[in-house]
Amino acid sequence: MNFNDYARQSFEFFQRGKFDLAKENLEKALEIQPDNADLRRFLGNIGLAIEARVQEANATADEAKERAKILELTDGITDVDRAIVEYTEALKRDPSDSSAKITFAALYYIRGLTHASKEEHVRAIAAFTEALKHNPDHLFALNRRGREHSKNGNFDEAIADFEELFRLNPDYPRVKSKLAGAYSERGRSYGIKGDDVRAIPDFKKALEFTPDDGNIRKMLELSEAAAAKGKK
Repeated sequence: MNFNDYARQSFEFFQRGKFDLAKENLEKALEIQPDNADLRRFLGNIGLAIEARVQEANATADEAKERAKILELTDGITDVDRAIVEYTEALKRDPSDSSAKITFAALYYIRGLTHASKEEHVRAIAAFTEALKHNPDHLFALNRRGREHSKNGNFDEAIADFEELFRLNPDYPRVKSKLAGAYSERGRSYGIKGDDVRAIPDFKKALEFTPDDGNIRKMLELSEAAAAKGKK
């Protein structure tokens, strides 16, 4: 195949979510045109997409543990929506009932997970926000809201949530990777818009959390090169 065939197949595989095949074809295209800056940037994007998929798989494992802990707290509750109504009334009667607040937050967390499983990002964010309103220390909800913000393209909000998660518990599972992912995603979005000057500090910040990440470093180098070229 020629350069155009490899490049076309790479884009097609990427759109279908077959990132490994997209990377393989793009690398073959780059063997033919090694100085093609656009393809090198796209290769970095594929690398970030592969890393995001790995993080998603890891998050699923963490989520199972989260669910187990929450289910212990809400043991015996089978109808989440009805329980939310009941606890709403209970908190109206006694707004200072800390036990009711914690259970109420757990119920909204479960509702948020349900919306998230359906890719209903906005509704999931609203549910996790409600959980945090009643239990600001609900780290599971904070983590999941950050993820939903990131999936919805709200990178500023995702970064804020993960920064708060890191502040509250620096040892939270993979919190540094989550921060690096959010910063690199925002940097990538700036790069797509041609705003490499704003992308650079985000990639640098991402590397503070995951300094050995070759894909993010590659994206930083490409943005720095593009920004330098734009100044000429």
